[in-house]
Amino acid sequence: MTDYNFVTDLNEELRRIIPGWQDDDWAIGQDGAGNYFVMSQSRSYPGVRFWDHEMNEIRDEFDSIDVFISDALRIERDNQNQAEQASDGNGGQRG
Repeated sequence: MTDYNFVTDLNEELRRIIPGWQDDDWAIGQDGAGNYFVMSQSRSYPGVRFWDHEMNEIRDEFDSIDVFISDALRIERDNQNQAEQASDGNGGQRG
């Protein structure tokens, strides 16, 4: 979600189709399963919320954008480590 036009179009669409989506809510990330991480542009609520498309609900998820970014970076590192271990051919075990 780094392309400005894509993110802008996505947010306009989400405002049209999701009940309760506030005008200043902004999707800043997605989980790959149809759910979005959301922030308030006007800071009408703190932190980052999570929109669950199956439950059709928005709930508080992270206390701040910093916590959200830290978690996203941790997940990326974990995925990278798993990929490296898998490419070793033996789950990362040597010997």
